[in-house]
Amino acid sequence: MIKYTRSLFLLILIFLGACEENYNFYQGPAIAHFAKSRYDYYVNSREDSFLLPVYLTKSNSTDKTYTVELVNEETNAELDKDFSFNPNVIIPAGELEGNITIKGSFDNLVPFQYKEVAFKLTNSEGDQSFRNNTKLSIHKFCEYSLQNLSGFYYFKFSESANPYVVSVKDGIAQLIAEDLYAEGYDVRMYITKIDEVTYEVSVPKQVAMPGNDGNIYVKGEGKLNTCGKIKLTQIFLDEENNEIQTTLSEFIKAD
Repeated sequence: MIKYTRSLFLLILIFLGACEENYNFYQGPAIAHFAKSRYDYYVNSREDSFLLPVYLTKSNSTDKTYTVELVNEETNAELDKDFSFNPNVIIPAGELEGNITIKGSFDNLVPFQYKEVAFKLTNSEGDQSFRNNTKLSIHKFCEYSLQNLSGFYYFKFSESANPYVVSVKDGIAQLIAEDLYAEGYDVRMYITKIDEVTYEVSVPKQVAMPGNDGNIYVKGEGKLNTCGKIKLTQIFLDEENNEIQTTLSEFIKAD
């Protein structure tokens, strides 16, 4: 038993020694690169900056400055109007990461649309390059407020339908579309926060309007854009819970 224990101990020492010897196995140049091919930037009213990370394959012994440029043919955002950025990133000696600082313009961005910016690292050590392109989607983001979301909306029952104006008021964790399909029949939409930029909408089964053979009910689910846009998949049901119709509906804030 002692013999086997000593053999196992020696094997462990050999394994650890091998790991330590090959810990810094990469011997190539320090190449600047992006970790991902795409990022999303949500611009709030404070216009908090977005830090786009740039990494190195290994650290340098001195501070290094790397530069990025726009790929104009793949960019539809307007520089110094929709966004601005510092094209230089300094990665200190011994470090593996630095950041490009990008600032979006809340006032110039349009709700429910996004702008795309394509970046390219222009100088890596030697002639080698590695994952030197990335894209940034810039979105306008409004802080979540049920009170701010209340008001008048253009409502489209389906993608091919003409919109009409409805009044939406705020409630407790919900928005209430007044007289949405018939006078006296409000439709309640409950809002659930998933993360800082994602809000889900649920419509529990409720009476939507009177029908020829009893009430017509509606239920559904969808997404909320906090600047004032709701997309819903709605299912209409009869008194026997039979499906009558399914639609993709949309609310867009009018003011």
